[in-house]
Amino acid sequence: MIHRRFVWIFLSLLLTVPASAASLASFCTLRESKDGVDIAGRDENRRLPIASVSKLMTAWWGLSVKGLEGRYRTRFHVTPVGDGRFDVHIEGTRDPYFGKESLHLALSELHRRGVRRIRLLSFDEGFKFYVNVTSDFVAASFYTTASPQPATVLAQLQSMRGLTNGWEQTQREARARGVRLINRPSLPVEEMRFVSRADFAATVETTDYTLRSAPLSALLKEMNRNSNNHAANQIFENLGGAAAFSRFALQKLNLGASALSFHNGTGDRIDFPNGASGYNEATCAATLKVLRALRQDLKRLGKDLQDVMPVTGGDADSSVSKYYENDETRGSLIGKTGTVNPSITLAGLVHTRRGEYLFMYNVSTNGTAADWNRGRALIREKITGLIRELNGGDPIRYTSVSFLSFDQRSVFEVPAADTERLP
Repeated sequence: MIHRRFVWIFLSLLLTVPASAASLASFCTLRESKDGVDIAGRDENRRLPIASVSKLMTAWWGLSVKGLEGRYRTRFHVTPVGDGRFDVHIEGTRDPYFGKESLHLALSELHRRGVRRIRLLSFDEGFKFYVNVTSDFVAASFYTTASPQPATVLAQLQSMRGLTNGWEQTQREARARGVRLINRPSLPVEEMRFVSRADFAATVETTDYTLRSAPLSALLKEMNRNSNNHAANQIFENLGGAAAFSRFALQKLNLGASALSFHNGTGDRIDFPNGASGYNEATCAATLKVLRALRQDLKRLGKDLQDVMPVTGGDADSSVSKYYENDETRGSLIGKTGTVNPSITLAGLVHTRRGEYLFMYNVSTNGTAADWNRGRALIREKITGLIRELNGGDPIRYTSVSFLSFDQRSVFEVPAADTERLP
């Protein structure tokens, strides 16, 4: 009887333990010294899915092309149609954080210029709009290269019921940054619909105004704070997409197909037309080379990684704080998390009493939530141990800042005098 009971318990344990539990697939560190750059680790040249650590590469590409002060421009084509009414057409460039706040600024600016009634509010395929664009729901959703499609954008605009929902909150946040919005306007819109860029035609009476986003540094910081897939997708596609990124990585750092294979800027799953699916992949060594290049670019501009990445404990609402904050990491770890079915990842920089080290951990999982948690626990153990081995953390001086999708330089420019197309 005892023997049978033992066998039953043993078999039960086998059935409840996953066939392939979380295990460390790759790990590496990078340390710069007077003798050069040293990358050391385990399977550091093995290409693996890197999940949302991909967003660090998106940030590197965006910063290299646009610079810290780069801004997305959204153009408003305003045409009087009689009886005090106007048609307003929005020409977008995939501004990654154009939500209700940026829309409120645009409506305030239009109202100042006499636009009080809109007959037709139209938008093109470059206008990517979510009402609550910074929300965790938007951040975590699945996106294709064309997302959100015009039907989704239209539904989001219509859901606001007059476009001024949340106006007072936007007004308060704007005032704190020295931007004055008018009091909530009455600005009725008779019709809203999609009009493609190819089908839109301005008239001699059309006036163009341009609204600019917050600077890219602020957008990248917010993107990495809660790992916003929507924002990363817009930045990546605005820059040219997967093929353009592959050319850029090869030209800049000689990183070819054996080092990385990218499909999008998010690291999330991509579904191919033939029914197959895949993920962004990179080696640990390649990831740290990109992270080093990103840091070098930032330092040339008087900034550092904490200006575009979250700090554990300092950015309390970030994913890296949620999963990896403890007494050892608090203030000493700047990191980017990643989660996809086959991998849990973490990459970034540790400030320690023995110097600064770039690092990456890549844990293979069986794709279950329980195994993801085991993967994070494993990384938490490893990163805490690394900091202890380096004589403990050396917290940086850091003050977090709140995010808003615009600033004082975002207000409407003087009407465009040329015919330059938006990038």
